[in-house]
Amino acid sequence: MPSVFNLATFNIDDLARCTKSVNKLGSDSETSADFASSLVTYLYDHFKNEAGKPACALIRFFQTMPYANIGKELQSIVDEELQQQQGDDLMTCMILRATRGHIAEWNSTRYSNQHRVIPMPNEKTISRVPMLSQLIRALGFRLTGAGNSVNSADASSKTNQQDVLLVADPGDNSIIPEQAGFVVPFGIKSALGLGSLLPSGNMFALLMFTNVDLPVEIRETLKSLLKVINLRLSQFDDNTLIEAANS
Repeated sequence: MPSVFNLATFNIDDLARCTKSVNKLGSDSETSADFASSLVTYLYDHFKNEAGKPACALIRFFQTMPYANIGKELQSIVDEELQQQQGDDLMTCMILRATRGHIAEWNSTRYSNQHRVIPMPNEKTISRVPMLSQLIRALGFRLTGAGNSVNSADASSKTNQQDVLLVADPGDNSIIPEQAGFVVPFGIKSALGLGSLLPSGNMFALLMFTNVDLPVEIRETLKSLLKVINLRLSQFDDNTLIEAANS
């Protein structure tokens, strides 16, 4: 029987089994989108609360990519939002690569109205997702130069830079603005953000919104899991958007 983990008491022994499984997900995946989709499904199915139910109400995986490489469908969404004929090819966009959660609309990226693609012509635009904004600052990921492209030279010197953010009490916390429609009805007690820079100069972020209280020590424990995710995602880091079959 596959291992399941009580997220509230997630420990070193759990970490060893979890990282082994995540590593296998990476080796079995053919694209970054396949890996991201398999990852969020695995974490949703295996991180449990005391009652044996999923400990995460919602898990989302984001990755940055230049506008030129995100495909026509997402480009049209960006153009409409920015009210432009065509976006700058170098403009950074934050793409929702995979999602898993308690309700049907959270199980396909196509149902996400606000977060499927977030254009980033400047650093203010990512503020619609404050946890992503905090991870961007923590990782030193910047939008610079003509066309607001990713500062790849700066990022490439920090490809091992990673961080785990923990919001222990999201109630009435501006980092999760959707209080009445999300935090309260779904009993969100903690939020986790795992982020890392990639060799291409892009970054990824894994956000988990949980219905269990988490200790501060989990930040250090999950950094080892983040390293495995980084390693596996880096093998696909070719700056090309390929959608997973179930996205």
